[in-house]
Amino acid sequence: MLQGFCEYDRKGGSHCLKELDDCTDGINGGDSRMVLQYLRAVVKMEFFKPDYLLLNCGLHDSKRPGGQLQVPLDEYQQNLEAVIHLMQTQNISLIWGRTTSVNPDTPQMSGEEIRQRQSDIDACNA
Repeated sequence: MLQGFCEYDRKGGSHCLKELDDCTDGINGGDSRMVLQYLRAVVKMEFFKPDYLLLNCGLHDSKRPGGQLQVPLDEYQQNLEAVIHLMQTQNISLIWGRTTSVNPDTPQMSGEEIRQRQSDIDACNA
């Protein structure tokens, strides 16, 4: 629907930063720590000159390895505020997409308990 109107790219799209990619072959931003780390690196690169950045974070932050949030809510908020500030310094308009809801029918990862809770997603969105 955007063809001829704008160009679209995503992490792992026309470029790849292997040292900053996770186990998803670079197409997934991961948790907010990884997103912030990636954006701090990529803003210094010549190819990264977007007018807009569409951001969606929180689903990975809300994983519960060992029963605790992967990224505590206060750190999640600090990471998002750092992303906002970084985009402002680069004159990049930020578009926020609410954190993806938990699909109760999706099988959880095997091994260590990583179950996500909708209440944690709601807290991220708040």
